[in-house]
Amino acid sequence: MLRVSIFLVTLCVGYLSAEKPVVYLVPEKIVQTLPQVMECIAETGVDFEVLNKLRTGVSADSKDPRIAKFAHCGMKKNGLAKKNGRPEIDKLMAFYPSSADKAAIRKVMEECDKEGKNPVDTSYKFAQCFEKNAPVKVMF
Repeated sequence: MLRVSIFLVTLCVGYLSAEKPVVYLVPEKIVQTLPQVMECIAETGVDFEVLNKLRTGVSADSKDPRIAKFAHCGMKKNGLAKKNGRPEIDKLMAFYPSSADKAAIRKVMEECDKEGKNPVDTSYKFAQCFEKNAPVKVMF
């Protein structure tokens, strides 16, 4: 029984240590984006529950095209994406606190900055790539 307990504790510690560190974006920056985010919710008709999952760090890898449209809308209306959907990396970096490993975050952003089929596809693929490959779990 002791061996089983030790095994389970080791397994849990290993799992928890494999998690990405959580980084909370700068609250003042998030507040500035809220009016545009609300506009994008109305414009795209995206499901609010899906957005709530995203906010809490739950992946929303979905085939629903409204999520991609929302991602692009939010980035574009807040000046975080260019017309072609490619990210404004310097502006995105301003959302991260000084305690975050900004060099590692920037590196992943640059690696994820690729052209898609159209601006919506480009913004969404960037967001998906960053979520998957970021050295941190982003929360807001």
